[in-house]
Amino acid sequence: MTAKHDISDELADRIEEAIDVTRDHLEEAHEEAPEALDDDIADLVFDLDDIDNAVDDAQDDEGDNPLGIVPATLDYVQAIADNLAEQADIDALDDVEDDLEAVEELFDGLTITQSLWFATVNEIPTLFDEQNVGPNALKKKGNVDGNPTDYSLHILPTPTADHDENIGKIPSDDNDPVDLEEYTHFSTEKEHGGVV
Repeated sequence: MTAKHDISDELADRIEEAIDVTRDHLEEAHEEAPEALDDDIADLVFDLDDIDNAVDDAQDDEGDNPLGIVPATLDYVQAIADNLAEQADIDALDDVEDDLEAVEELFDGLTITQSLWFATVNEIPTLFDEQNVGPNALKKKGNVDGNPTDYSLHILPTPTADHDENIGKIPSDDNDPVDLEEYTHFSTEKEHGGVV
């Protein structure tokens, strides 16, 4: 039987099992990781709980669009997991990266109307409640120093691309919203005096 929100009981069970495996690997990683990574690991667990709860709500036909948070939240947790794996050489973190890919694959084929959007600014992963976001809101997420209107915004093909690889540049005085469905990776550059 398929629920109203296009998720079968069998698929929901498979997703929840995959999330449980990911949580187990996160617990292993937490035991081995330096204390400085504790908050990021806790955030991953919290966000996985959000995905798990969204699946439960979809399975129970609760809410208008319970799965709407899933695509962006998965992108977000994958970016955090990648950052953690770069910071600490821990096998369990490598397992978490693989686990999250498996979770994402389970959602393939479902029609989901997004209610959250993902972007990276200066390699910092973040989530937005709207698809179209003003440049200054993006710059603030990139931890710019000082007034965001002093910075231009580079649209990048990947989170770690250099400015010279940009696919577009938004000048500091441009306030037109950016479509996060079309562009997801950004970096800032101070208009006068360097990159931040």
